[in-house]
Amino acid sequence: MSTRSHSTTGDTESRLTEYDAIPIPVAEIYFDSAFNCRGAFTPDSVRELADSIRNTRLQQPIVVQPAAEVISIPEGYGYRLVCGHRRFIAVTLFLKWETIPAIVRTGLDELSARIDNLKENLDRVSLNPLEEARGIDAAFSGQSNYAIGKQLNRSTGWVSDRRALLTLPDTLQQQAAAGYFTWRDIRDISLADDPIILAQKLHSVRRKDKSACTKGRKAATRTRTEIKSMIDALIRLNLDGFPTRLLAWSAGWLSTEEVMIEAHAIHKRRKK
Repeated sequence: MSTRSHSTTGDTESRLTEYDAIPIPVAEIYFDSAFNCRGAFTPDSVRELADSIRNTRLQQPIVVQPAAEVISIPEGYGYRLVCGHRRFIAVTLFLKWETIPAIVRTGLDELSARIDNLKENLDRVSLNPLEEARGIDAAFSGQSNYAIGKQLNRSTGWVSDRRALLTLPDTLQQQAAAGYFTWRDIRDISLADDPIILAQKLHSVRRKDKSACTKGRKAATRTRTEIKSMIDALIRLNLDGFPTRLLAWSAGWLSTEEVMIEAHAIHKRRKK
């Protein structure tokens, strides 16, 4: 991928046909982590993505909108980043690109831009349950579940489940993000008189079921080659980040201290 400066006028000569996009200098693009439905993330969480882009090139351009169409944006920028925040950090921080392929979308109001950001993340299957719920909460206000689902191409029940998650205590929200509960669990817990007690009961049942299923079974030991293959598979699916860091830790490539520093940073960021 060349990082030479290019014209950003969007004419035919400057258009990158492989992406149906134009090359835009990264210095002209305003990156706002508060706008992104995934929120902020640590640089290390996109290191694997940068390595993947270096080896296999950028698979999809970012999406930007003209700065003139954004209500509030610092001076000196020509565009605001709408979709592709992790890709943007990967190529600017680690790969030091001067330009990046971008699709310029015009005519977006604030709601439309946030919906595009949320939809792209949903389509890429890169959000955990809590990120999905928070993304909906940030993008929509005062709209019915039906109206939200129609705009996101999701069912009313899908939206209802995510809104129910945000009614739970913070501890249970974090557990849901970690995959402790199914969406059926979340629905039941949100309707319970005491959500925490029901959540504890579900944990207890799961532990017993798991114990029964694994009784007498020898635990599998993964080789480093198997772990590396799993990391590569997750990266190809754009599911890299902290999960792959944990896999790298299990293979002995990262120290416990490195993983815990990142885990505490994520925990602190989510509490803000």
